[in-house]
Formats: sequence, structure tokens, C-alpha cells
Amino acid sequence: MSSEVRERRLVVQSDYPMAEIQLLDGRGVVLARAVEHLSVSLPCGYYIIRHSAGSHVKETLLELPPGDTDLWTHAPPFDLPAPRVPPPSGNPS
Repeated sequence: MSSEVRERRLVVQSDYPMAEIQLLDGRGVVLARAVEHLSVSLPCGYYIIRHSAGSHVKETLLELPPGDTDLWTHAPPFDLPAPRVPPPSGNPS
């Protein structure tokens, strides 16, 4: 059995254009950060994805298992109400 640590690329996508994504190890140390899209190669293991926009913050635990392809995932969603779009104005005269 090999004691070699395997690495894999993790790609995290946010559905919010200006939201920050941070990747933390088990001690809470930030390993990587990006806005909207994070892509990083890491040893396989457990990580925390922290997703923040303004005062809204969500975290989730992620296992990065061994594999030959990139692991794609979405940042945890926020509990935000849908943006309100004003009704269209009357017919132009």
C-alpha cells in the first residue's frame, strides 16, 4: 500500500457574481479564496467551503475523494429572498 498523498482539482462555483468562496482545512486555516469561481489542486481529504456575500455566510463540509477528474461543486446557497422585479409599466402611448 502506498503512503503517497493523492491530489485532485476542486472547482467550486457560486451562483452569486460577487460572492467570496473560501476553502478551509480542518483547523480553520484558509487555504484558498476567490470571487464567484474557485479552482485549486489539493490533497484528498475533508475541507470546509465558506461562501459569503455581505453579511450572509454559509459553510459546508466537503470530502475530496481520490479521482482522476476534477471535482465540481456549488458553494452552499444563501437563504435570500428572490429579488423583486418591478411590474412593467403600462403600454407606451
